[in-house]
Amino acid sequence: LELPLEPMVVAADEAHAAGVHVCLRASPLNDSRLSEVRELVGHVDVLFVGESEAPRLLSWGSSGLATLDEAGLAADSLLLRWPNLSTVLVNTRIGCVLAQQRLSPTAQATAGSIAGRLRREAGRRSRSRTSPPAAASAAASSAAAAAAADA
Repeated sequence: LELPLEPMVVAADEAHAAGVHVCLRASPLNDSRLSEVRELVGHVDVLFVGESEAPRLLSWGSSGLATLDEAGLAADSLLLRWPNLSTVLVNTRIGCVLAQQRLSPTAQATAGSIAGRLRREAGRRSRSRTSPPAAASAAASSAAAAAAADA
């Protein structure tokens, strides 16, 4: 994350063209590069994040993940937000969570589309009624159920 975004995206795309899986360790993640890192995540296959980076990538705020359940929810939400990801590893002080896509490419695309629509709808609602992890859990469950039905 110390290089400009454009060469990293070009390198990731060239690696994909050569059949190579691309991994990204999204830390340290500073707020000035957050939008760039979000764009870069769209070009990688495997994402490694820490307990503070995952919620920031998901726009859940800057507080870290307190439990392994929250880390699991974050990993699943990252997979839904970026359907190109095949694997996410969330590292916390109390342990690690590994999540992988288990859907067909068509179902992944459908889940990503549904998750995007749900995020937009949730953004229009008052954010004060539901905590970010609870809202993401509902969106992830709905998107996964719809994608599984399409698979």
